[in-house]
This record gives sequence, C-alpha cells and structure tokens, in this order.
Amino acid sequence: MNNYKITENFTLKIERFYYDEKCTIGRADLKDRVIYFLEPPWRDNKRFKSCIPTGIYTVKKRWSPKYKWHWHIKGVKGRTFILIHTGNYPKNTTGCLLPGLLIDMYMDKVSYSRKALNYLNSVLPDKFELEIVEDF
Repeated sequence: MNNYKITENFTLKIERFYYDEKCTIGRADLKDRVIYFLEPPWRDNKRFKSCIPTGIYTVKKRWSPKYKWHWHIKGVKGRTFILIHTGNYPKNTTGCLLPGLLIDMYMDKVSYSRKALNYLNSVLPDKFELEIVEDF
C-alpha cells in the first residue's frame, strides 16, 4: 500500500454497477486502488434489509469491539447505524456496506474485506462525504 492519506473535503464516490435479488455491488476508485462494496439489494429502504438510497452522506470513523475501526454513515433518511464494516456475503450485512478488494458476482461476494477496510482506515480522513450513484 502507498503511504498517502487523503485529508480535507474528500468525497468518496461509490458507483453501483451490479444488482440481483441477493445483493448490490459498487466500486470506488481511490488514488492507487479499487475498493468494491457489497450491500443488500434495494428493498424500499427497509431497515436491516435494503441498500441505502443513492445520495450524499456524511461518514465518520467509529470504534466498536465487534468491528474495531470502521465507518458510520449518517443522514440516511429513515435509517440509523449504517456502517462500513468487514464481511464477505449478503448474509454478513443488515443494510451496511461491506468493502472488498475482489468481487465474485456469480457467488455474490467480496473478498479480502479486512484488507480493504484496513486500507480505507489508513487513507481516509476521520470524516468525509460519501456519494452513492448507480450505473445499471
């Protein structure tokens, strides 16, 4: 990994490009790496069941014993405690975003989630904007 840190006024843009009845997958291009994100499919923004709506949100770094350092997405209408945390399969998320370095769309999974989250933790500032768009 390169040793650079993104600092002020940063917006992480996730472009969703794949959708099926089990999951939604998007990607974010950072300076030297592509990070994939797996979410549940769209289910009318239902808590614990749906991907989040497209839009712009504030994200803050957060610590918990379960996920260690991870990210909290704030400002999603009708939803609370949407996180970016580790996991590989749709069963590992209840509406949160799971980062990975590789994807397998046939298996509906991301791989190397811990490495992807560690990378995000090393380069992203403690607070940033997240923009989610769709390209289906």
